[in-house]
Amino acid sequence: MRPLLELMEDWAPQMEQAAVVFSLLYVFLAARRNIWCWLFGGLASAISVVLFITVKLYAESALYFFYVVMAVYGWWQWGKARGDDGDFRITEWRTDRHVLLIVASGIAGVALFSLLSEMTDAEMPFADAMTTTFSIAATFLVARKVLSNWIYWIAIDALSVWLYYTRGLDYFALLMLLYTGMAAYGFVQWRKVYHAQEPLPRPEEPESDNDPKPVVVITGPECSGKTTLAKDLSKATFQPWAEEQARAYLEQLEQPYTSDDLLNIAGLQMEAILQTSREAGLFAISDTGPEVVLLWHRDKLGPEPAELRAMHEQFTPVLYLLCRPDIPFEEDPLREDPHRRDELFEQYRTLLKDRPVVEISGSRAERNRKAMMALVGLVRGD
Repeated sequence: MRPLLELMEDWAPQMEQAAVVFSLLYVFLAARRNIWCWLFGGLASAISVVLFITVKLYAESALYFFYVVMAVYGWWQWGKARGDDGDFRITEWRTDRHVLLIVASGIAGVALFSLLSEMTDAEMPFADAMTTTFSIAATFLVARKVLSNWIYWIAIDALSVWLYYTRGLDYFALLMLLYTGMAAYGFVQWRKVYHAQEPLPRPEEPESDNDPKPVVVITGPECSGKTTLAKDLSKATFQPWAEEQARAYLEQLEQPYTSDDLLNIAGLQMEAILQTSREAGLFAISDTGPEVVLLWHRDKLGPEPAELRAMHEQFTPVLYLLCRPDIPFEEDPLREDPHRRDELFEQYRTLLKDRPVVEISGSRAERNRKAMMALVGLVRGD
C-alpha cells in the first residue's frame, strides 16, 4: 500500500476543485446572509486541511482547521441572533477596536513567521503567517456579523491570489481572485442592510459623555525610557498620553524644591491623567503617576505627607509598565542619581508588588513589543 501522503497527492486536484466549489457557495451565501453558508464553509475547510498539508503550507492547513471550528461557532452565532423574520442585525466596530485587532494580528503574524521559519520547511513563511493570522481575525468578524469583515477579506484574498499561484494551486488562486470580487459584493450587500436597519433603542445616557477611561502608567527610575515608550505606545494605539509634569514645574522653579513642591507636582500629574482619561477611546497612557513623586519624596526629603500617600493608594491604574534602567544614562540638569538607578528600580518593585505590573526592558523595539503584548492582553481581558 502506498503511503498516505502519496494518495493525498494523487487526489489533490479533485480535492482542490471540490474545495473551490464549496468555498464559492460559502462566500455567496455569506454575502446573502444565509446561515447555510457555514455548512459549505465547514466542508470546504475540512478538505483544505488535507490539501495544504500535501503542498507544505502548514500555517494555511492549521488555519483551515480553525475554519472548521469557526463554521460551528458561526452557525451557532448566526442562529441565536436571528429575529422573528429569520434575519439578524449587522453590527460595526469603532475605529479604535479595529486598530487594536490589526495590531494584535500583526504581532501574532510576526510570531508565527518566526515559528514557521525555524521549525518547518514552509516555502513562504511571512506571507503564509500573515494571511493566517489576519484570516482568523476576519473570520471572527464574520461570525460576529461585523460589517467591515469584508474589507479585511478583500485585502487578504488579494494577497492569497499571489501566494497560491506561486505554489502551483491554480484553482485556489482563481478562487481567491473570485473571492476578492465577491468580498466587494458582500460588503455592498451588507452595507445596504446595515444602513436600512431600524436603529436600536438608545441606552440610558450616562451622567457624562467624558467618563474617565482606564489608565496605563509608565513608571520607573529616572532615564529609564518612560517618555519614549509613552510616545511610541500612544502613536501605535491611537490613544492619548499624559506628559510628565515634574520637568515643566522644576524648570520654572527658582529655588530648591520642597515637600510642598512635590505635592504640587503630584497634583498636576493627577489632573493631567484625569483629563487624558476623559479624552481616551479605550485607555489613557500616562508618563509617570503619583508613585514616582512618593518614592522621590522618600528618597530626598524623608517620609511622604499623608496627602501624597493617599493620592498613591487611591489611584488604581489597570496596568503599570515598569521600565528597567538598562539603557545608557543621558546627562540632564534635572536628573540627580545616575549611579543609583538599579537601587531605585528595586524600590519601585517593592512599592508596586501588589499592583498589576509588567516589567519592560531591552532595546526600544523589544520594549515596544513587550508593552504592546501587555496592552493587547489588557484589551482582550487576559
